Amino acid sequence: MNPRVVIIVLNWNRAQETIECITSLNRLNYHGFEILVVDNASQDGSVTTLKRTFPELAVIENARNLGYAEGNNVGIRHALNRGADYILVLNNDTVVEKDALSRLVDASQADEKVGVAGPKIYDFKEPNKIWFAGANIDWSIGESHHIGLGETDCGQFDGIVEVDRLTGCAMLIKREVFTTVGLFDPDYFLYFEDVDFCVRAHKAGYKNICVQTAKVWHKESSSTGANRGSDLHTYYHTRNRLLFLQKHAQITDQEHQRNNGFRKEYIGHLIRHPFDRGYRRTNSARYWAIRDFYRGRFGIRPKYHEQIGRRLEVNQHRPIVEGAS
Repeated sequence: MNPRVVIIVLNWNRAQETIECITSLNRLNYHGFEILVVDNASQDGSVTTLKRTFPELAVIENARNLGYAEGNNVGIRHALNRGADYILVLNNDTVVEKDALSRLVDASQADEKVGVAGPKIYDFKEPNKIWFAGANIDWSIGESHHIGLGETDCGQFDGIVEVDRLTGCAMLIKREVFTTVGLFDPDYFLYFEDVDFCVRAHKAGYKNICVQTAKVWHKESSSTGANRGSDLHTYYHTRNRLLFLQKHAQITDQEHQRNNGFRKEYIGHLIRHPFDRGYRRTNSARYWAIRDFYRGRFGIRPKYHEQIGRRLEVNQHRPIVEGAS
């Protein structure tokens, strides 16, 4: 009998994309999965539309937008209580190959040390162009870059490889990993929560693997909207990168010293950058990100939104349901 998999799809005001995602999931050749949609307080009638399209669909309605981390945590708790062996956290702006889940589960089952597995992900608009084939973290700067990003797929990434982290766009997670390391950290709200989770899993002795023969297509611009490079992106990415480094970069005395130096250099760089013409627009976002980091203010920051003229009121923006890239 196949392990039981619950697929969690987080939706926020994007019912049509969620419908396309679920339609692809309904073609999976894996026996023993169920789909759970978690709606993050959509205001566009998403829940009604989804239930009308898929009458049997299980939907949890959050009373407010909880962001990526806690929004998914609601679904994860529900799935664990229902006895899921694996949970596939999946962006709603994806389309999944019919054998993707089978390949992910098979690779995870083949090695008891595997805790998190992710597929190879393509650009939806250019179906043979790779967006993600795994990622490794550069601890000197706290960032990671997608393996194969922008490359045309010619079979150069068709293995099963151990990596530092997967992307929250599509992550198959073994039940025991949650019971060992906990759920996604809601302090991040948006960005870096998936990277943080993979690092915590690795520290607990689990492997993170990219199953490059499992295929998913991602409409990246749909999940992030115009927010990449915006004040919203700048604020959460800046603050959460610093939080991530604070939590995880202190591996050795040498690493600790190097990253303390990096944080000072990085913060100085962020402060200087707004004087460059191209960075003036995000000056406020960087200022509030650094200030909130040092004051220990994490999660959603509505006061910050107010400080920059309510331009970033969360319910006025498309959801960002992806971690760092």
